[in-house]
Amino acid sequence: MAAHPLPAEGEPLTAGELEVLELISKGMTDAAAARALGISPAAVNSRVRRAFVKLGAHQRAHAVAIAYERGLLGTAGPPLTSLDTVRTAVREAAADALLSLAHQLASRDAGTRGLDAAADGEARRDCPCRGSSDE
Repeated sequence: MAAHPLPAEGEPLTAGELEVLELISKGMTDAAAARALGISPAAVNSRVRRAFVKLGAHQRAHAVAIAYERGLLGTAGPPLTSLDTVRTAVREAAADALLSLAHQLASRDAGTRGLDAAADGEARRDCPCRGSSDE
């Protein structure tokens, strides 16, 4: 079987190339996308390579970002934001996860010290991360 020549940059994407980009935008591997589409991983890889050329991309994330910028992929994808906005969101998520872990550890430690439920509730209410509460 003869190999198809690579397309030129700027050519429109085929429906198959868009399908594959949509799936990789959701984090699917070539193998997972192949299973979802009922085609071989080699066919998925070929569609990805052709989409890269047409979009002028060199990496999956770059191809997906370009496709979203051009409105080629659904609006359900990640919003295009500045790097600072992404960094802020990551910091906030990390801070929330750390606070949750700290509360879990504090609850576990309070239980092992034999504190009663009222004292544990008071400790939670006085936690500086919760702000003041007038119960």
